[in-house]
Amino acid sequence: MAIPARHLRAIRDLASRYEDVRIVYPVHLNPNVWEPVHELLGQVPRVRLLPPVDYVALVHLMKHSYLIMTDSGGIQEEAPSLGVPVMVLRETTERPEAVEAGAARLVGTDPSRIMLEPISCSPCRRSMPPWRRPSILWGWPRRAAYCGHFCSWVIARNLRREPTAMSQTDSSQQPRIQGRNKQILVGILVMSVLLRIAAAFYLGNPVVDMPGTNDQISYHSLALRVLGGHGFTFDRGWWPLTRAGEPTAHWSYLYTLYLVAVYAIGGPHPLVARLIQAVAVGILQPYLTYQITARVFARQPGDFRARDRVPLLAAGLCAIYIYFIYYAASLMTEPFYITAIWQCSTWRCY
Repeated sequence: MAIPARHLRAIRDLASRYEDVRIVYPVHLNPNVWEPVHELLGQVPRVRLLPPVDYVALVHLMKHSYLIMTDSGGIQEEAPSLGVPVMVLRETTERPEAVEAGAARLVGTDPSRIMLEPISCSPCRRSMPPWRRPSILWGWPRRAAYCGHFCSWVIARNLRREPTAMSQTDSSQQPRIQGRNKQILVGILVMSVLLRIAAAFYLGNPVVDMPGTNDQISYHSLALRVLGGHGFTFDRGWWPLTRAGEPTAHWSYLYTLYLVAVYAIGGPHPLVARLIQAVAVGILQPYLTYQITARVFARQPGDFRARDRVPLLAAGLCAIYIYFIYYAASLMTEPFYITAIWQCSTWRCY
């Protein structure tokens, strides 16, 4: 699985020669790949080395690239669907359709050719090279684009933040630390979901007045009235100064409509609505807490491993915080509202 050194030297020379070139390289964690790549490219300006990314993040990167250099057959298929040209770093390809359509070029493994081909695709040029055509060559061609749009909303900014400076020791230990932290984070998310599901089952189907959750009676009543064709009204006088049968805008339309949708599909069973939001919020809140904390502490000087523990601690505290567990299982707007605020906060951390 080793990467030919001539490929890495060509990438290094390309980034060094052209100041308008920015190269993003997701690097496999295999030491045979990670070590030579970081040795040759780790200190090269305008080259950003990333750990492996998941599929939706990969689609986002491809969608926002001007040119892709790869020997991957899968990327040769998907990049044309996103309108991005491909330089195939192989002498032959089992995807000749892309080459025949003009969406890909075989450049082989010759470093001099690898250096010359991207020149016509330099971002400083105003005109596209003639071979950059958004050819749709394979079935279900839009699926990759849809993933790209979704990823742009959820994690696009995760990939735009410039990496902080690391020592050589930190850089060599990063793959192992990230792998372990990912496992710990998954465990925290599972624990968070299980705690909230337990709270949802404890509250069950009855909708009664409990400390701090009196509003759930209002949302439940409104949802039943909407399902019954009465609109956003109550069947009797309601707080604040709402008369029976009088339309009200005091209560959240979005959350009421969420309950209406759940009740329309599965019947008027509040437990189902509790479980859905318990799972959604149980995953998102600790995950967003982790993301926000990671961005804040990534800018602080200090040991990489110490900086990496703080986001996990924050996510763990969020997962076990009793009020978050309680409200996640209640028919209230707060769980979704808090989650939305934190999502906005991740954007503010850039």
